[in-house]
Amino acid sequence: MTDTRSPLLRSLRQAVRAQVVGAEAEFWLRAEALGTPLVEPDPEGDPAYRLVTFVWRDDPAAPVSDVLALLHTVTDRARHAGDLTAHLMDRVEGTSVRAISHRLRADHRASYQFLPHRGARADVLRTDRASWTAALDAAVPDPLNPSPALPSRDGRSPASVLSLQDAPAEPHTGRRPGVPGDAASTPRWGDGASPCTCRRVIRRTAARTPWRCSWTARCGVPC
Repeated sequence: MTDTRSPLLRSLRQAVRAQVVGAEAEFWLRAEALGTPLVEPDPEGDPAYRLVTFVWRDDPAAPVSDVLALLHTVTDRARHAGDLTAHLMDRVEGTSVRAISHRLRADHRASYQFLPHRGARADVLRTDRASWTAALDAAVPDPLNPSPALPSRDGRSPASVLSLQDAPAEPHTGRRPGVPGDAASTPRWGDGASPCTCRRVIRRTAARTPWRCSWTARCGVPC
């Protein structure tokens, strides 16, 4: 059964049951405008907490059997405990919406992904090391999260980032004023008497790809 703590999900479910035309489309338009996950006040009234609802949109042309929400550090504890059932996303009846809500501290920051699964539910709930590695290999980011995704390695998909209102500031994650976005150079001395025209070039080939450092030779001495 769909988690009913979220007022937004309750409103959607009630509208669908009442056969309100365009109720689901309006929900997705709102989710796209606000960005996901959806953040609402704590249902218990504690200002130090928020209700955070993660949503997944099923593709009618390629429906999935289940979707597992991988909220890092939170889902990890469940995996080590041997039971991921509580992290399966519930479908809102009569819609393509799958959702799961977590009550989190207002200063919570974590990466997360979704694992869409086709097949037996028991397979997506496996917690052994090989199955967990396969889950991380197949997990995907949240397409409606507007924040920059965390890059990955080993061919895995990026991870989306949840950063609630009171999360600590991250002053070193953005681009510094006056620093080009794709390259920076540092003069290097060659023979000790005059500046060498070699440059240390730091660049990347595309957004969110690793930075590469190399020396560009433009003088008579080795760089």
